[in-house]
Amino acid sequence: MDLTIKKTTNEMAFNIHRKPTTFDNIIPNDSCHPSEQKLAAIRYFINRIDTYDIGHAEKQRETEILKHIICNNTFHTSILSRIRNNKTKLDSENQRKRRARFTYIRKEKRRITMLFKNTNVRIEFTTSNNLGKLLSPRDAKKSETCDKNGAYQLKCPTCHKKYVGQTGVRFA
Repeated sequence: MDLTIKKTTNEMAFNIHRKPTTFDNIIPNDSCHPSEQKLAAIRYFINRIDTYDIGHAEKQRETEILKHIICNNTFHTSILSRIRNNKTKLDSENQRKRRARFTYIRKEKRRITMLFKNTNVRIEFTTSNNLGKLLSPRDAKKSETCDKNGAYQLKCPTCHKKYVGQTGVRFA
């Protein structure tokens, strides 16, 4: 939902979309929030740059925008390389780890995470009120796919990329 897709005759080009009203405010470094919360937005932006299939020039442009956001919120730009290095290290460690899933409980999250910190188990948290369960029909009979409004996903038959959207009216 935060991509701009440009279709030419031969290919499709992707760019990261920013609304004209977007501000560069994230939780500032000098706030009293826990460090996980302060760094969450930065991690999200880095992950978006590294994951999306955008061109090299766009990646550089997004990195410059991210540096601007970081500086405006009292972080030092070296945080980018620290987070990227830590992400690479964690990704290689997580490939070897087993996984354990717990129901998310706000008070206990930190304690559970700390218990498994030096083990070979990767902790994942889940909730029972995710979007899929909230949007799924409650009655037993299945309705026509195009009869309902809400969130939807379309898949391109040629490149197999997915588009997720939302509508307030019935599909035609």
